[in-house]
Amino acid sequence: MGLPTTPADVTPAWLTSVLPAAARHDRNIVEVSCSDIGEGTGIFGQIARMTLTLDDASTQSVIVKMPCLEPANLAVAQALGLYEREIAMFRHVVTQSPLTAVTCLAAPTEADGSFVLILE
Repeated sequence: MGLPTTPADVTPAWLTSVLPAAARHDRNIVEVSCSDIGEGTGIFGQIARMTLTLDDASTQSVIVKMPCLEPANLAVAQALGLYEREIAMFRHVVTQSPLTAVTCLAAPTEADGSFVLILE
C-alpha cells in the first residue's frame, strides 16, 4: 500500500496500518473525515485535520502533513532538504528535547522522498 498523495487520499485502512496500536487505542479506524487547515498557506506542503472514527465509535483528531503538489515548490523543498529535516526533527530531536512539542504518531516515507507526517 503506497503513501497517499493528498489528504483526501487517506483511508481508514491505510491509517490503521501505519498508526501504532497505542496511538489508535488498540482499535481499528473505520472512518476518516478531512478538513483542510492550510488552504492558501502551504507553500511547501499540504496540511489537514483528520477526525478518525474508531470501531468502538469513539473519535480522535490528528494532523496530517504531506509534500506540496506544485512541481516548482516541491523541487525547492526537496533541494533544501526541508522534508527530510522536519521528519528528522520529529524522529531524533523532539524525542531528546526537554521542550514540550507535538508528538509525531507516525512518519512513513518512501525512497522518492514522499512522506506523511501524522501528528497528535
